[in-house]
Amino acid sequence: GPTRTRPKMSVSDENVTESMYDNTAEGYAKMMKGEMESPIYSEKLPRFASACSPKLAIVDVGCGSGDCLALIRDATTETPLIGVDLSNAMLKLANENVDSDRATFAHGSSTKIPAEDASCGGVMCYFVTHHLDDDALKASLVEWRRCLAPNGKLLLGCWTSETDKQIEYPKDMTGTEEPMKAVYRTQDEYKRAVSDAGFCVDSLETQEEEMMQMTMCFIEATLTDN
Repeated sequence: GPTRTRPKMSVSDENVTESMYDNTAEGYAKMMKGEMESPIYSEKLPRFASACSPKLAIVDVGCGSGDCLALIRDATTETPLIGVDLSNAMLKLANENVDSDRATFAHGSSTKIPAEDASCGGVMCYFVTHHLDDDALKASLVEWRRCLAPNGKLLLGCWTSETDKQIEYPKDMTGTEEPMKAVYRTQDEYKRAVSDAGFCVDSLETQEEEMMQMTMCFIEATLTDN
């Protein structure tokens, strides 16, 4: 009989995503200031930082306006910090926000981390992977694995849905020519992607985001064997 596959979901090109975040950077930064007291930041990030090797870098992939790195800066004393983002407008804000000689910022995608092989203690990526199609997600995980030292830590925060597949951002929100498209995956799909990339999943938890009525999934994993 016919094999049923999920409809292939589309994500917008990187340049559309980049211009959306350039257009919305100021408003996003204001919103994040109010979010940082939430335990998903105020508790999870210091805990993640303390599980990472203190002398090795922590990378924030899709660092946005730098609020997560600023929290990690405060929770560490010597850890180098690396922020990567597609949006130059976000990186400018992040640089001002983190304001530390331990921090470096790079304009680029989740598949290109400016770090040597096995040189990082942790990689975190919060609410970015819905912008990645399956190939880009896989390539990103391979790249994060490349730059992590043995026993390096991964902290992934994702929007998940067990039913919906496509996310569309309206044009008036994105300031782009067309609506921006992104994808939902299920918790299991994320868990499997992380495992398939050679990580050992330590924990997976979900939480409802009341305001937007969306589900967040957090995966913590360790690189067991480089």
